[in-house]
Amino acid sequence: MMHLAETLYSGSIALFGNGGPGPPGGAFYPDPLLANCTKHNVSRHVYEIARLAHDVSGGILATMPFETDLRSREIGKSIACSVEKANHLAEMMHLAETLYSGSIACSAMGARTPGGAFYPDPLLANCTKHNVSRHVYEIARLAHDVSGGILATMPFETDLRSREIGKYVEKYMAGVDNVSPENRIRVLRLIENLTGGTALVESMHGAGSPQTQKVMYARLGNLEMKKKMAKRLTAIDD
Repeated sequence: MMHLAETLYSGSIALFGNGGPGPPGGAFYPDPLLANCTKHNVSRHVYEIARLAHDVSGGILATMPFETDLRSREIGKSIACSVEKANHLAEMMHLAETLYSGSIACSAMGARTPGGAFYPDPLLANCTKHNVSRHVYEIARLAHDVSGGILATMPFETDLRSREIGKYVEKYMAGVDNVSPENRIRVLRLIENLTGGTALVESMHGAGSPQTQKVMYARLGNLEMKKKMAKRLTAIDD
């Protein structure tokens, strides 16, 4: 959420920083290309920020009791909620199963043709195909994030088998105790081939992995100030 908000903020700064004199009258005119790109991003990111806020808040956001319930002597003490945070693997599973369910749906809603073949529902089939063209890239992005930059810099099998450097590959490709370096390489190579090679990994992990950026903007995003603003808006004193 902080990443998206700060991206919009940086876009706003850029469009003014790259602006110049506008129409006669001396007014300052923001860069029209960056201004329209930023506005487009606003129209998209604001929904993603809201989605993430709803995900963090949980279903209690829709079933939340009123303040009068909280102040009630009868039920005030029993009000509580819990929040569950999804991880990358769960999100990948969600996307894959969504595609699978769409495939089942367009087949189940199909009909027999006069020639005896079955024709899938064209509306559902095209919606599913559109989802495939989008979700497969998101699944790949999540897989690259989980795998790390080693996906692009991984040694070859000949390096692992080498008498000279094999011992170093074994040493530095070691992970958890119950997974051998060779098996780790095999799984990473599978992910590499399933997700279209290593070209996109540079976009993910070049100049630092996403977790690095998350650590930095978590430090620099002034979260305490944002908490104070939320408390001020909601009249919370503590």
